[in-house]
Amino acid sequence: MLYADGNLIYHYQSGVVALIAADPTGFKLKGKFSTPAMPGEGWSHPVVLNGKLYIRHEDALFCYDIKGK
Repeated sequence: MLYADGNLIYHYQSGVVALIAADPTGFKLKGKFSTPAMPGEGWSHPVVLNGKLYIRHEDALFCYDIKGK
């Protein structure tokens, strides 16, 4: 799990990535997507750097532009 800009970014073992509002009143899913299908489970933590979200799965690295416009 990662905290960035008032949100939690959670990378599930299944490859699903969820954006969750960091709100003490309850769970508020803001969006989600799945990384490309890969064998096995993903265990690495996501990283945000310079407006990009990096997710590693074994020897593959996925990069998503998440910078607001």
